[in-house]
Amino acid sequence: MFASFAEVGLPADAVPYVVEALRAELNAEVVAGAALATRGWVGADRDLAEALLQALANLRGRDAPVDLGVPSTALREVLAALRARPAVEPRLLEGLRELESAGAADWDPGVRRVLAETIAVLQRRVGISAFALEAAGPPTTEPAEGSASGDDLNSVVVEDQEGARLDLTDYLERTASVVAFFYTRCANPYKCSLTITKLADLQQRLAELGIVDGQLAAISYDPGYDRPARLAAYGRARGLHFDDRTRLFRAVHGHDRMRAWFALRVGYNGTIVNQHGIELFLVEPSLRIRRTWARIPWEVEDVAAALGAMSLELRSP
Repeated sequence: MFASFAEVGLPADAVPYVVEALRAELNAEVVAGAALATRGWVGADRDLAEALLQALANLRGRDAPVDLGVPSTALREVLAALRARPAVEPRLLEGLRELESAGAADWDPGVRRVLAETIAVLQRRVGISAFALEAAGPPTTEPAEGSASGDDLNSVVVEDQEGARLDLTDYLERTASVVAFFYTRCANPYKCSLTITKLADLQQRLAELGIVDGQLAAISYDPGYDRPARLAAYGRARGLHFDDRTRLFRAVHGHDRMRAWFALRVGYNGTIVNQHGIELFLVEPSLRIRRTWARIPWEVEDVAAALGAMSLELRSP
């Protein structure tokens, strides 16, 4: 029940119950569900933020696997909920740093890495880390490879999280686009779930920088399963705010053509994805891939800089 609030919205009357579960419950599945529920709350709420911080302390030595739609653990879900908070208070950052320096010593190393990443994300949101487009430095990505001509995307029809259908070329030709790939049945928390969470962080960072010309899209490897409602729930649960320039898609026609155009590193057993890489693309309105982030983790700051620079270029006479 708690987890469903991430999709349908968290009503004010339910907030005290979510706060109570986060502050006092020790069952990993209940805490994970309550953490997911906080993503359905629109706006800032100090009680929710402090309850999430308390849940991290309570789970010391008690973290356990959970599966509320995506395999994870209670600690990972609480940290993901903190990254999805629309506002960050200094007290929250202070508490996370205290956990990192002392209380998280006995955490799983993978979860400690997620904690460090969460602190870095929240620091950026309150302006602690400096950033300038001019200081982005040289590209650290591999060159684009394997992409065919834009004509090969003709007749690729996609459907977004609201059920709206359009030609993929029509979307990409509007402006500079960051395009990611994922699927909701992915069982690796370091791949698809993290990709969409980082895409939400990128959306936030672009807003902070005043970059409004670019657009974000994530396209499913699994179009038969990832129907609009599932896409919408998955994105919202990871902090994405949907609008005309931030959308999740599945290809309803031409999936194989799109897969070849992007040279996607994905394999299938029948229609089921059995392996895939982590890939992100910066696509020009002329339908040329400007940059590809592949085989190395992509960083929000680097992608924001690249999209911002390209947006400025497109505005220049």
